Amino acid sequence: MFRAVSAGRPGHSGERAPLVAQPPARQGFVPRVLGRGLVVALALQPAIAAVQEPDCRLVRVGGHTRSMRSVFASGPATYRHYASGGVDYRCSDGTRVLADSAIVYESDNQVQLYGSVVFQDPETELRADSAFYFSNLRRLHAWSNVQVTDRISDAVIEGDFLTYDQASEFRALDLIMVEGGEPHATFFVAPTAPAPPEEPPEADSGQVVAEPPEADSGQVEAEPPEADSGQAPAGEEADAEPADTLPPVPWEVDADRFQLEGRRYFRAFGQVEIRRDSLTAFGDSLRYDQEVGEMVVTGGARFEGQAYTLVGVSVSVTPAGPRSEVVLARENARLSGEQMEMAAPAIRLFVDGGNVDRIVALPDVPPQPGGDDEIDTSGLSPGDAERLRALSRTQEEETETEPPEDSLPRPVVLARDFQLSGDSIAVFSPDQRLDSVVSVGDARAQGVGQDTLRGADLPEALRQDWLTGDRIVARFGRGESGDTTGRLETLTATGNARSFYRVFPEDTAEVGTDRRPALHLVSGAEITIHLEGQEVVGMDVDGETEGWHFDPLPAAPDSLASDTMRTNPDSMVPPDTVRPPDTLRVSGPPPHRATTSAVPAGSGTRAWVRRPKAPVPKRRFPATLA
Repeated sequence: MFRAVSAGRPGHSGERAPLVAQPPARQGFVPRVLGRGLVVALALQPAIAAVQEPDCRLVRVGGHTRSMRSVFASGPATYRHYASGGVDYRCSDGTRVLADSAIVYESDNQVQLYGSVVFQDPETELRADSAFYFSNLRRLHAWSNVQVTDRISDAVIEGDFLTYDQASEFRALDLIMVEGGEPHATFFVAPTAPAPPEEPPEADSGQVVAEPPEADSGQVEAEPPEADSGQAPAGEEADAEPADTLPPVPWEVDADRFQLEGRRYFRAFGQVEIRRDSLTAFGDSLRYDQEVGEMVVTGGARFEGQAYTLVGVSVSVTPAGPRSEVVLARENARLSGEQMEMAAPAIRLFVDGGNVDRIVALPDVPPQPGGDDEIDTSGLSPGDAERLRALSRTQEEETETEPPEDSLPRPVVLARDFQLSGDSIAVFSPDQRLDSVVSVGDARAQGVGQDTLRGADLPEALRQDWLTGDRIVARFGRGESGDTTGRLETLTATGNARSFYRVFPEDTAEVGTDRRPALHLVSGAEITIHLEGQEVVGMDVDGETEGWHFDPLPAAPDSLASDTMRTNPDSMVPPDTVRPPDTLRVSGPPPHRATTSAVPAGSGTRAWVRRPKAPVPKRRFPATLA
């Protein structure tokens, strides 16, 4: 295991020169995150080829060298070699090892390095105050001010203690652990490769092809930027540095313990905190899969960005560019921001330069990437590892059942003026301003902050104003100067659109008046509601339209006689009390209502049907927005 190599030092006893560790050939993967040379440098390793080992020599000893021979009653003699004053080992593969002093124990194949220990090769550098290497166990320990640097990617891991187990017949991948002394890691996550362009579907494939939006379809189209918005017009490039030349921003990670497994996995455990630009994340553990290109935080995962907080059972980050990423919260996802709140089984954020441009609420939880490779098989033989994977697959097949349709909550968005739900919801917020919210699949919008006590005798389903359709688009306008929150302007429902709202008497402040509302229900191919503040000011209905208007029936003369709780009207309401306006109150007669003579209140239901001159074209909408 050890080979005597003369250092050519004058005055040496000549009995035995300081020895250089010559461990066996290494098998398995080479760490990719910290570079190939870490394996070689840490233990004066041979080259990757098993048949050819590098020639490592002690080329310089700056001070004293000494060898000691120990003889025991049983067994062969053992040798212990000392070198001090600065030692310099160099190998033919470019590896270099420096230390203030070194001790080599031949009996147990151990090398001890003390003081300013440095391992270097073309890819990796490791520094520590002390290091021990056990070649028979293929293990290295380094402690006190440990720092590992990947010269290629500039990744750095710092801690107080390092354990490195090399790959062997019982361990498929190298395993490096760093802990103690407030461990910290700085690394760069490479963006994932862009997906190949999609090919157009065949003529008979049955796939629905997106058609260009019609003038009245309600689909959100990009508008040209304003003159002072700073956004480059379409077809022109902004005077900014090209995306591929922007320097990457590193991820800073603090945790109780770091783990590197082979060339693929980087993990962190215990009180994990991640920082990058304006993004901060917290969780119990972190896993980065270099091949998949996704970093996942689990255990009370929480991501905090500019004016938003995203939580979930797990939250993953997939880089899409030097300063952009896709953030996905899985299971019971919640998003809280200044302008809206969102809840869904899963929520995906598209972040560019720290700003959220688009948010998508998903009806299902996307599966975790990786599959069998995500199973921890460290320390197992290849046979045991394969049996563990087979057992995991069997358990998944036994427990895999289709969840009931109502087992997952529907995505929902709650804004200042309304609540919107659907099978899938997308929020568009360019330049950090809420622009539009689109709900697809059994979409429903209803007002919030309404006075539900007015008309409390109505069925519960009729105490809120609502709008439904296959697809609903909510558009927001700019608020007043200095107001960054969006102001709801229109709600447009398309596909089986229906609208219900209550019409209260004009004079609601007069005491003693009948406050029961009239009910108004409209259905059509497309319905657009116009709002100012929180008040409905108009409605447009397209296509074949049907509407119903229900006036409240007058109360019976003796209906209040038996009311033992009746009080004097002015004993409960001060003269200067003003009722707050109804948030969805409609001014004027119902929209598109046929012109008829006045009908006394309480006469019942009035209905009308308006059919368009030309047939309404059928529209197809996607099932989800993911």
